[in-house]
Amino acid sequence: MVKTINQLLCGVHIAAAAEALALAEKVGVDRAVLLDVVGGSAASSWMLKDRGPRMLQADPVVASAVDIFVKDLGIVM
Repeated sequence: MVKTINQLLCGVHIAAAAEALALAEKVGVDRAVLLDVVGGSAASSWMLKDRGPRMLQADPVVASAVDIFVKDLGIVM
């Protein structure tokens, strides 16, 4: 059950990080600056710090598969 709850939080954190970066881009905030500032704030998370910089790359190195994300959130459901 603890693993399931952990996966729920991972899914929420990665989705929130992606939404935050999309909002920053839409309103003209430098996303790298956003990551630097928020990454050191109370709003930070491991997902933001680890996945956030890769979200800014045009062709990032693949570190995990979407299938795993879908599987883990399927376990939550």
